[in-house]
Amino acid sequence: EFSEEKILARNDFIGAFDKLDGSIISTANINGSILLRSKTSFKSEQAIAATQLINNSRINYKNFIDFCAALNQTAIFEYTAPTNRIVLKYKITPFERNFKIS
Repeated sequence: EFSEEKILARNDFIGAFDKLDGSIISTANINGSILLRSKTSFKSEQAIAATQLINNSRINYKNFIDFCAALNQTAIFEYTAPTNRIVLKYKITPFERNFKIS
């Protein structure tokens, strides 16, 4: 059985990639429900905002998340937004850039 505490305590990984800016968001299967979490919390501002973004996006991230879950793998995203400034300043959420109509 998995719990939030056990998932957050894990320290294993498969690959490493450059982290440019933002907060890492990953999926976790908690008793059959797929939840998003930041490095330290399922209830962080970043995890909540990323969940809202994915639920309301025109891009179907859920298919990718479900695909990873079916393979018992973790989907990992980098959440960047004007309200989540780490180093770089964004005027819009990068996901929105793909949908700007000029």
